[in-house]
Amino acid sequence: MNARSAWRRVPAAPVSLAAGAVVWEVAGRMAQASSLPPLSRVLDRLVALCREGLILSSLADSLLSLALGLAVSLTAGLVVGTAMGCSRRVEAALGSYVHALLSAPSLVFAPVFFSLLGRGVPRSWQGW
Repeated sequence: MNARSAWRRVPAAPVSLAAGAVVWEVAGRMAQASSLPPLSRVLDRLVALCREGLILSSLADSLLSLALGLAVSLTAGLVVGTAMGCSRRVEAALGSYVHALLSAPSLVFAPVFFSLLGRGVPRSWQGW
């Protein structure tokens, strides 16, 4: 068995994840910037948040926002898509807008939605 065939049996995903973790740790220690903390500090903070119970409430808030956004987007998409499919006038009126929105990268809309909807979950939703 030669060295080439031995490397082919090594799974690529774990190796690349380990290499990425090493690069992150080294870059974080060299940069010494708050915007790029070392991986070890991030993992320590994750463990602390889990022990304090804060991670579960934050996860619940994020999942609630995800579910509400999915429900709104599915409803709007189904209504608009069905209307465009059933009526040529509606398709002519909305088609160019829909195609323009589909061709734009979705990341472009994040600042627009943050400015319109704000950041985080409203206090009235917390505790559901």
